[in-house]
Amino acid sequence: MKTKLKMAITIMMLGTVICILIGRDISSFNIGGGIITSSYRYLETLIPAADSTVRAWVPIYLWLVLICGILAAILIWVRTNWIPIVCLVVCLVPVIYYIVQTVSLGFSPLEIHGIWDLCMKVLPLISAILCGVLLFRRKETQYE
Repeated sequence: MKTKLKMAITIMMLGTVICILIGRDISSFNIGGGIITSSYRYLETLIPAADSTVRAWVPIYLWLVLICGILAAILIWVRTNWIPIVCLVVCLVPVIYYIVQTVSLGFSPLEIHGIWDLCMKVLPLISAILCGVLLFRRKETQYE
């Protein structure tokens, strides 16, 4: 069961990395009665151009998702008792950063810009929950 949980966490966190490598953000804005659609690739946003219209915190968020996705996928396989809690924190870092930034700018954290954006928010949350389950199972086996 532990190996299946570790594989699920690895697959989901690498899925967030894949979202950045091939995904796009699609935003629609209603300005003056007309709808304006903006679209950009996440990979191009990691190092934005000087004339980029992307919000300043978005590249930081994407780097956090990328680094934490790779780090959690690797760390979950380390055999120590405290690694599930470390992976839980690593999985939650980009989500917490996203929530703090969106709320501080007056946007809703539930604003979703396509399936790629949804996956980058939901997969780390599910991975964090699975890390909690793995931590609970480790504690459960220690007391038996």
